[in-house]
Amino acid sequence: MSPLSLSFPALQRSPQQDVQIDAQSLGPRQRRIQVQIEVPVAIADLWSLLTDYNRLAEFIPNLSISQQLPTSDGSIRLEQVGSQCFLRFRFCARVVLAMQELPYDRLDFRMIEGDFEQFDGSWRFQSVDADRTQLTYDVTLSPKLPMPIQLIETQLDQNLAANLLAIREEAIRRFVGVRA
Repeated sequence: MSPLSLSFPALQRSPQQDVQIDAQSLGPRQRRIQVQIEVPVAIADLWSLLTDYNRLAEFIPNLSISQQLPTSDGSIRLEQVGSQCFLRFRFCARVVLAMQELPYDRLDFRMIEGDFEQFDGSWRFQSVDADRTQLTYDVTLSPKLPMPIQLIETQLDQNLAANLLAIREEAIRRFVGVRA
């Protein structure tokens, strides 16, 4: 299957048009999804927002729990639970992620425990100018559930777009008024 590029929606101007989604099949039950959005805040501000791990569930709509777990070796472990309605059923997925911070460049994550066969990727930050940052979320995943991967991919595309829009809105709320 070839890569698929989407912009949401195509007919009238809406915030979703600002979100670029590329989905690629890597096998029968494996997908790579990349989502991008431009955020009108400085890269350091966006970094501080996304590394405030214990507060992410306060503004990311499909995230019901986000908490940093204690470690003895100084590494970063993050437990997250995503929740959404799926064909009239509530679907929850839990992951424990090993995070690697490369300040102002990338936040890499790798699932070390959770409800997927594979769930790893990165948040990438690219400065457009002093007050704008291109944010990219890139994830490769394989579900454990016997649900059709195409259905999961469609839901993820929509939810990831909503999540990035929420991140942009929270960044604007927290940081744009401070600049004025």
